[in-house]
Amino acid sequence: MRLLHLNMTVNRKTLEELTRHLIDRTLKISENCLKKAGLTREDLNDVLLVGGQTCMPFLGDRVSNFLDDLPPNRSIRMKPSRSVLAFRPTP
Repeated sequence: MRLLHLNMTVNRKTLEELTRHLIDRTLKISENCLKKAGLTREDLNDVLLVGGQTCMPFLGDRVSNFLDDLPPNRSIRMKPSRSVLAFRPTP
């Protein structure tokens, strides 16, 4: 297999369009995880977005909308090569 390298600049709208299906799939997985844990969106008081593409405003907006306007917490900084989406339920 021959490897090709692509180097191009994309604008914010294009990046959002390219990643929309991945974000949708991730939110569906998150919904399933909540159901399996016996939790609802209302049970959560914090959502933590860490690293990588989680700094994308579009992703933060989608997560916030998914969680009924709960703003994402971005207080932890990690190496850009790692991304984590974690939920913390209300005690």
